[in-house]
Amino acid sequence: MKIRLTQLTNSLNIPHMKYSRLLTAIMMLTGVLTACSDQENEQDGANERTALSINAGIGVIPAGTSSATTRATDASWQANDAIGIVMLDTGTNTVTEGKTNYRYITTTGNGSFTPDGKEHTAYYPTAGAQVDVLAYYPYTTTISAGSLNIPVDVSDQSNPAAIDLMTAEKVTGRSSKAPDVSLMFTHRLCKLVLKVVKDETTSDVTLTGATAILAGTATTGNWNLITEKLSTEGEARDLTLPLSADGTIATAIVMPTQAGDGKSITVTTADGKSYTATIAANLALAAGTVNTYTMTLHRNQANITAGITPWTDGTTVPLESLHIEVPADATANGLTTFEMWRNQAQKTDTRIYTFSNNGNSGTGTWTATPKPFYIEEIATTDHFYALHTPADDRKDGLTGLKDFLAAGPASLQSSATGSIANSLSLNFKHLMAQLTVTLAPGKDFPTGVSTEGATVILPEMISGYTLDGITLTADDTKKTGYKNITVTSGRTAILTVVPQTLSQGTEISVKLTGGNTYKTTLGKAVALSAGNKTSINLTISPTQTAISVSVNPWTDTDAVAQNITIEGIETGSATGSYESADKDLLVLTGTNETIPTEKYTASYIYNKVNNQWNSNAPLYWDSFSQFAAAKAKGGSADAAGDNTGNADSNTPCTFRFDALITPAVTPTEARIACGAVKDYLQGSLTATTFGTPLSFRLSHLMAQISVTLKPGIGYTAEDLSQNVTVHLYGLHTLTDEGVETDGTLILSKEAASSPLKMNKAAEANVEGNFTYTALVAPQTIVQGNLVARITLTAQEADGTTPVSLNYDYRAGSNGFVYRAGQNNKLVLTVSKAGVSAVFTLTDWDDSQEATEGDVTVD
Repeated sequence: MKIRLTQLTNSLNIPHMKYSRLLTAIMMLTGVLTACSDQENEQDGANERTALSINAGIGVIPAGTSSATTRATDASWQANDAIGIVMLDTGTNTVTEGKTNYRYITTTGNGSFTPDGKEHTAYYPTAGAQVDVLAYYPYTTTISAGSLNIPVDVSDQSNPAAIDLMTAEKVTGRSSKAPDVSLMFTHRLCKLVLKVVKDETTSDVTLTGATAILAGTATTGNWNLITEKLSTEGEARDLTLPLSADGTIATAIVMPTQAGDGKSITVTTADGKSYTATIAANLALAAGTVNTYTMTLHRNQANITAGITPWTDGTTVPLESLHIEVPADATANGLTTFEMWRNQAQKTDTRIYTFSNNGNSGTGTWTATPKPFYIEEIATTDHFYALHTPADDRKDGLTGLKDFLAAGPASLQSSATGSIANSLSLNFKHLMAQLTVTLAPGKDFPTGVSTEGATVILPEMISGYTLDGITLTADDTKKTGYKNITVTSGRTAILTVVPQTLSQGTEISVKLTGGNTYKTTLGKAVALSAGNKTSINLTISPTQTAISVSVNPWTDTDAVAQNITIEGIETGSATGSYESADKDLLVLTGTNETIPTEKYTASYIYNKVNNQWNSNAPLYWDSFSQFAAAKAKGGSADAAGDNTGNADSNTPCTFRFDALITPAVTPTEARIACGAVKDYLQGSLTATTFGTPLSFRLSHLMAQISVTLKPGIGYTAEDLSQNVTVHLYGLHTLTDEGVETDGTLILSKEAASSPLKMNKAAEANVEGNFTYTALVAPQTIVQGNLVARITLTAQEADGTTPVSLNYDYRAGSNGFVYRAGQNNKLVLTVSKAGVSAVFTLTDWDDSQEATEGDVTVD
């Protein structure tokens, strides 16, 4: 008997209880029929597929509300909204059964979604296999099958709902046994609401027909369903925000933007007036948020007819439009008189205008001598020019130049009928350039070195010019080396200068009161333009000692230098020409030999990735005195502190530097207790002049010992390649004080109680012999004492009993000396009749002829 099982649905309008009983009866019948014949109980899987049942909601985001209908403000669905469904094999990124994208719709907007046709029905796999469910809105056919990227494009704001990207958190582990899927969607873009309002100064501005632009924002990108990340693509562009008909509100879906990106919004009225506001640097357009910005349009009324364009640029008020610039009261800035003429060719007919405030601050009138320009004599084509020449007492104190102000060409304002009006607006601009110089100590600059009262030495600059009407032209044949500027830390010096360009490579120096002079050159040409304020910020950076190290007998390398100098001294980093290990430690001590109280120490850690020695507090030349202080009056001691009374203010100081490298690789505590040591490297420099790059040639402080075993009578190389140990005896160890930077070693008073086992080389030499090595502190083993013991473990003739044979080497009449920086070699020939020994003392990379010695057999 074959039974066909299908899903049952209550499609006959049977009352629920009756329907349940009917379903129970059918299930019981199915069980009975199944029991009749196990062999015929085969299920038809093709008609058993279970479809996903989708219910979805929308998370409410923090926002105010607006009238615009988008999913970004409505926490409910609209009728016929369509979402995309993607099924993955559970726990993987593999699309289930090769179908990438299913379209589900909610016909009533109640959040219950059904497939949009048979081809879009998502079925669970058979046999109870589990899947993970991904979902997104709005549905698109352009989803990438391979990477599961959803294209995002907000450039068209005509239908915000169509670009309001939302995705649901992945639902995992669903199957035909649990077909219902509940999805909660989250907004992935940002909603921007712009409200445009007017104040009393712009009440006459018509906003109908206005446009709004969000400048410099990304408009296209991709959302990846797997990584849940949004990536932008293409160049930033201006985005038109859809303003309402009355121009008072705009609603848009935009890409999220980080704080500090400096985005701005510009509103342009139908008659061409533009108002721009910059979004504050601390505000971000975060994903899933509604951001409401109120932009207030404002303008200033003209209250007098003359103003000065300021040195600095106009400011932008966050979330408020830029003020429309109109002439403002300039008398407080010293503009109380100017000469004016009509047309450049008629400068001979010049009138002098003088301002009088009539005793009231902020108000007053302009009067002219010998007479004003009368309206009746002015033609509509006339243009006016004006020049303000400061009084002599307002010259720049350093350069001696005057800050000329000029206006024009300006024409009379016309009325609506086209007749000549009786007002003239003059906007004065600076003809000279302004240069500001600031001085500040840089990061890590030594706290004991003061920058107060430092002198800034400027380069030679153009000081001559010609003035024709309101046109000022620099005369590059006349140059001046201006007086030095004395400034304090953080203080700004302001100079009026002739417009010119400081060429690339122009040198500027700073001399501290302590005597050190710092120099810098311009990395590019700097234009000092008329009406512009150019700032040169001088940061005094500490000058590191340039250090290079090498190890005898290897060759030196030059130090890598930086570009900051003290009187031509290059700052440098520490480099090495030997094979350092990562995190090796370099300790550098510098002592002023002329002023011994000046002693500084710095530590450097080796970084193998970039082959550099790095330090959080490097050694700086700035910390040292370059010259000895003058002898104190009335006493025998001098300011140098050495109490010799011989210091001379013209005597350069000399310096001693000690370098010690401690390897990061450390022997075990057990081996250290037996006499093992690190390969310490040390070097010293004396009588070093100020600023000299420090090139150290380091030497090994420890001694190296190697023992090579050669087969003699009765042994082969193979016999000596195994079951052999070599130990060193009577070694003194380094104390906890260890090694000082000048190379002084501090050894234990007593020899180690246990011998040091030597390390066997991994490979035999060309003759098949093995060598054993160890690194120990320099010392001497006295005559007759045991130096090394070779232990061979062999078998008795019966082949079962192990026998240990010890071969001892003892110090001769002159003792045995472990010499620092040298390889102390023992070549031992082992025979069943005895051992012969050859002793060699070499540098670590040299080879020498061996000398013979005596050994005894224990």
